[in-house]
Amino acid sequence: MPPMLKYRLPFGIAMVIALIALIWGDDRIGAVNVEGTFLASWLGQPELRPGILVFGIFLLLITVGAGELVNIFHAKGIKANAFVVRLAGLVGFAMFYVMPGDLNGPAALAFVGTPIAVVFLAALVAHAAHKQPDGAVAAGGAALFGLVYMGMMPGFYLLVRAEFSAWIIMAIIITTKNCDTGAYTFGRMFGKHKLIFWLSPGKTWEGLAGGVAFSALTGVLLAAIANGNDIPLRVDTTTGELVAMDIPLWYAAIAGALLGLIGHGGDLIASLFKRDAGIKDSGNTIPGFGGVLDVCDSPIVVAPLGYWLLQASVIG
Repeated sequence: MPPMLKYRLPFGIAMVIALIALIWGDDRIGAVNVEGTFLASWLGQPELRPGILVFGIFLLLITVGAGELVNIFHAKGIKANAFVVRLAGLVGFAMFYVMPGDLNGPAALAFVGTPIAVVFLAALVAHAAHKQPDGAVAAGGAALFGLVYMGMMPGFYLLVRAEFSAWIIMAIIITTKNCDTGAYTFGRMFGKHKLIFWLSPGKTWEGLAGGVAFSALTGVLLAAIANGNDIPLRVDTTTGELVAMDIPLWYAAIAGALLGLIGHGGDLIASLFKRDAGIKDSGNTIPGFGGVLDVCDSPIVVAPLGYWLLQASVIG
């Protein structure tokens, strides 16, 4: 058995079990009471927003993933500061959790824009410490890249968690990743036409179609299970308790297909980064899978889409 496959199955199962445990625990904890503390005054409410475990595990993943991103930058000769890029990712993510809830539009924009400006300036200052102007623009751009890609995009999962059960996050990730399973299976069985031969020679149009269909089926299956068992998935804005929500199966199919399609694009984007840097994997953190970015490339990209799909479902 090839070494990659030898490790892929046990570590794949371990990651699924860990994800289920995280989601179950996060729902059990719910909102954390911080009444009478600085955080309560800052947030304008007596409780931390739901998702404390999700918040914590994402901080860890971002720290590792940002380090892998720095290695990609370095492989391209970009003199990115590892500390600044990690800090950028953590700040970009954390501001979704600690933003005061009573901010109006302009104040909210200022709250988001200020850390972006600070990170950019910090990257330039860190680069200037080397007393070499060469690469200053690239270093500043790398920091902003880390802030958006490693911080703000996955930060949408915190917005999802603020209004929905943590199981919804798991549903988004599983639906997205199942596109990979479907694409691999259908690609091996029926693949003849290359999707983007110069970027990812193994991917085919037939595989993409099968993967998107598999994601759509996953969305329908998960929605049917939730509807049939009245699983509480949405936070009631008046009581803060989780309540059941009806998810039309036709909408679940469309949402699943879109998550699979965009997630597949996220995988191609990561391939673009790695091919540009001349590397195969982003790292070796997860045996059999590569690095954190190799596993999280599609979930990162679909996070904003998942949030807006849920908003559309509630409005509908």
